[in-house]
Amino acid sequence: MLTEGTDVETPVIPPALLRDLELMHHYTAYTSLTMADFSTFDHIWQNVIPAEALSHTFLMYGILALAALHIAHDRPQVKDSYIPVAFQHYNVAIASFRSALKKVDADNCTALFGFSTILIVLSFAFAQSPSPAQNQSPVDDLIQIFTLLQGVRVVLQSAMPWVSKGPLSPLLRRGSVPNSDAARSSIHIPQDFDEALIRLGGYNERTYETADSHEMYNQAIQSLRVCVEKVKANPGDRAAAINWLVFLENSYVSSLKDNQPLALVILAHYGIVLNGLRDSWFVQGLGTRVIEVVHRSLSEKWRPLVHWPMEQVGLRGEP
Repeated sequence: MLTEGTDVETPVIPPALLRDLELMHHYTAYTSLTMADFSTFDHIWQNVIPAEALSHTFLMYGILALAALHIAHDRPQVKDSYIPVAFQHYNVAIASFRSALKKVDADNCTALFGFSTILIVLSFAFAQSPSPAQNQSPVDDLIQIFTLLQGVRVVLQSAMPWVSKGPLSPLLRRGSVPNSDAARSSIHIPQDFDEALIRLGGYNERTYETADSHEMYNQAIQSLRVCVEKVKANPGDRAAAINWLVFLENSYVSSLKDNQPLALVILAHYGIVLNGLRDSWFVQGLGTRVIEVVHRSLSEKWRPLVHWPMEQVGLRGEP
């Protein structure tokens, strides 16, 4: 009980704690509302995920890292202060996440699945706000995202039976493109995109004689077609757009790393899909930058194949 005249020292909140409280407030008030493809999922990112984070270190630090990047994006004048904080929290999150992946069970599956989605967003957001030490092209950024998520995807497949019965199950029940040819034929992708993919298929037929290379590129082209179909069937579904990158074959990504021309040309066409996500703060401008970098890296022989993607995003270049 305090009596009159008692001197009480006012406690000082440590700056690091105050900063993290700011980040959590920003996440729940703002960032969480940018995570959902559709408003019906807002409550998951605004309420369910933060509640799960109270019991899982990797998810908590993932949230804080994401909020720091969001602030850096929305307030460029403080960008230099928040990006290092984002990297610091990300490093803690990813170390804890890798440890948790060693034992996927019913207790941590919801947090692991939630973080895997946050990890995708973090990867794109870091590509928008690189550290001074980074000097990567947007193509390298996409390759890095793929490499990071491949191991995660394989491990989390074991968590799906639990996730499908848990609080994140609505995220799994998205509209999808039917598998039957008859049903899929009712979904028409834009004619110019259809013609562009047909051109790529024809070039693959004429250029690559080995069965492995031909099949690899054909699969990448066809999976891109399915991606466009899903986006067409479910406008606004970011997962449908991003999943093409997440589920690429290792052999195709190896071709990207080796700067193989057709692999780059296919990626430039995917850049149009990414450009459709330009309203999302963590993807803004990435599709255009991918197309531009691919165009610059190709020889004159291959550049005509990216003339159409260039036009679609308002870039000019020699055909």
